[in-house]
Amino acid sequence: MEKNESAPFVPSQDAAALSQQVYNYILRQIIEVQLEPGERINVTKIAEQLGVSRTPIRSAMDQLAEDGLIKRVSDRGYQVTPIGMADCFDLCDARKILEGTAAAMAANNITFADLEILERSIVNAKECLARQGFDDFAEQDTIFHETLLRAANNRYLLQVYDTIKIRINRYRYIISTYCRGTAEQDTSHAVAKHTCIFRAVKNRYSSVAQNEMEEHIAYTYRTLFDLGSFINKQRQD
Repeated sequence: MEKNESAPFVPSQDAAALSQQVYNYILRQIIEVQLEPGERINVTKIAEQLGVSRTPIRSAMDQLAEDGLIKRVSDRGYQVTPIGMADCFDLCDARKILEGTAAAMAANNITFADLEILERSIVNAKECLARQGFDDFAEQDTIFHETLLRAANNRYLLQVYDTIKIRINRYRYIISTYCRGTAEQDTSHAVAKHTCIFRAVKNRYSSVAQNEMEEHIAYTYRTLFDLGSFINKQRQD
């Protein structure tokens, strides 16, 4: 998978801001699978790469551990949290409830402007699929899902989504990295489901929109269910 080029790291002179910079740097590496599930994190290497002391790195590590993205491994430092079946099931269930509900509510509340955004994201996603631009497809996928959440017109749904968005993005990159062989099939299915959801929302069929979204989420995570044990085994070998 191609990685996005990041801007040069320029350490802040403010301690709190520097810790946040380091946090964002490591977070991006985790989300984009530059640090793989189960991989041990080399604090010394990161300090050398960024040209900073260990203090802001430790602060960032503490926050990442609190967020559940890394874990302490006895006296060996830190490890990127592995992919686990239980976590996949939990995230899948949470998204089905959250986004299924949002799709149903969007069918009652969506504006013409948001319908246009949804339709445009589907068109763009089809173009990405035609040229096998799977990374660009992921961006269109995010636009579709977040537009529906916003269209539900319930700020609490958005707040809950924000708490799991990092994990959603992490798993999206993991699928793209390890499942290139099924990427075309998976993205084709996503486009078809997005189209069904769009039509249901546009025609105000709230129950259909909810059911289609729940099926869409379940299909997406089926790949992760198969993938999780494989990744864990690879990191342990």
